[in-house]
Amino acid sequence: MLPKLLSICLMLILLIIAIYWPVTGNQFVAYDDQLYVTENPNVLAGLSWQGVYWAFTSLAVANWHPVTWLSHQLDVTLFGLNSGAHHAMNLLLHVANTLLLVFLLVRLTGTFWRSALVAALFALHPMHVESVAWVAERKDLLCAFFFLLTLHAYLRYVQKARIRDLMPVILFFALSLMAKPMSVTLPFILLLLDWWPLRRIGTVQLRIIILEKAPIVLLSVASCIIAMLAQQAGGAVIAVAKLSILERLSNALSSYMLYLWQMVWPHDLALLYPLPATPTFVSAIFGAVFIILVTLAGFSLRKNRPYLLVGWLWYLGMLVPVIGLVQVGVQSHADRYTYLPMVGCCIAVVWGLHDISANRRYVYDVLKVLTAGLLIMFAVQTRQQVLVWRDSETLFRHTLEVTSENYVIHMSLGIELWKQGRWDEAIAEYRKAIAISPQYADLYFVLANALLVQGKADEAAEAFRTTLALRPDFRYAHTNLGMALQRLGRIEEATDEYREGLRLVPNDYKARENLQIILKEQNLNSRQPFLSLPRKVVRQ
Repeated sequence: MLPKLLSICLMLILLIIAIYWPVTGNQFVAYDDQLYVTENPNVLAGLSWQGVYWAFTSLAVANWHPVTWLSHQLDVTLFGLNSGAHHAMNLLLHVANTLLLVFLLVRLTGTFWRSALVAALFALHPMHVESVAWVAERKDLLCAFFFLLTLHAYLRYVQKARIRDLMPVILFFALSLMAKPMSVTLPFILLLLDWWPLRRIGTVQLRIIILEKAPIVLLSVASCIIAMLAQQAGGAVIAVAKLSILERLSNALSSYMLYLWQMVWPHDLALLYPLPATPTFVSAIFGAVFIILVTLAGFSLRKNRPYLLVGWLWYLGMLVPVIGLVQVGVQSHADRYTYLPMVGCCIAVVWGLHDISANRRYVYDVLKVLTAGLLIMFAVQTRQQVLVWRDSETLFRHTLEVTSENYVIHMSLGIELWKQGRWDEAIAEYRKAIAISPQYADLYFVLANALLVQGKADEAAEAFRTTLALRPDFRYAHTNLGMALQRLGRIEEATDEYREGLRLVPNDYKARENLQIILKEQNLNSRQPFLSLPRKVVRQ
């Protein structure tokens, strides 16, 4: 079997590199890549002891994931800001994850072609492009890498039955959590594997099965607590007042169904799928009924076909941290969330089809042709999706083509167009975003800044006032409103805004300098305490 396994691994490596190779020519995108790499001073400084300390103590980007930060720092140390090299590292991690998966399944089940097919689906599926082609999603790849190593280590522990072999399991799991906390469901996955294919449930004492997982459960609980604290500190968690429990549950059930549909028919994939304006209760009810029926069917077949229930519960369980019950961000669902959960569905389907075609030569031949056609279709779509990620504008425009009411991407496209000097197009995108979400203060702020730069101070002042009406403590909005009012000659109002800006942001050098100019022109004493603060440039 080993020569065949090495041959299939070589073929998978060549296929992945051939299909994903254009990613090495892609640019960084203006959606989180700047937070993780291109505008993050702690990453741009490269790998150092100071950088290591920051990685382990920072809650930047509403996450605690030191392994991810160290990975980006290492890339900058080795490659600078060569975007192709950063993408190539993502590609290599995807190759490594595919190989780890195929070896794991062969070790677990003793089967070859079924394991290879699951790995091929994992390697080539278009929904995984987001995790590979997005530099900011390095965390997804690292989490999966150490998660799969954890499962390999657990299998060794089961085979050797030595307590000391639990240490690599705990170590790899900790590294997985420190890359991205999505792997917190590992204890549940281990219990599933204990039932099938390891068949430890019923043959090993229940006390041992529970005690051996105690440190793993503790790590999961600790990771959940840290993740919640980091996300709340970063303002990423949406309050129940804004999105009710019923709406969250409705979106979660609908998302389970959407993911299944996209796995089968992965078209119109997007960077961001916005939350629906109104809850989709009909699809949620359908989703709930479908989940219950499939679970009951898997349970009824658990003795003869245990892989069906194991694969299905793997899928359901691994998605729990990101299904939206605790809503983080404005997306309804995301392609990247399926990177590991999809493995469970693939196992259930591939093993199920194998049993259906057993001793049925005609069915087996038909399934082989259909499987080959499916893999070719996925490979073509994956290649096309990689090209969608070649730069920010291409990515944003594609997302707007395949989604609707997507105010976040309209704003992101506007910012990108503004950087290119296409000011009128940028303002048009800002206005489209405001038309979709008129209660989002950030939209008025970016629009007001654009209008101010264009010399439309009166329109800018109105937009800044709207910003502050929605968010009275908006950082720097008071200062920029003061600039607009100063240009309109409304000096007294501008002075009040500068003072309020300095109250909120004492080191705002723009407010300090502009206020000093006004005071000098009015022949007032310019040596006031707040004017003697040290200069510090801050990014607006």
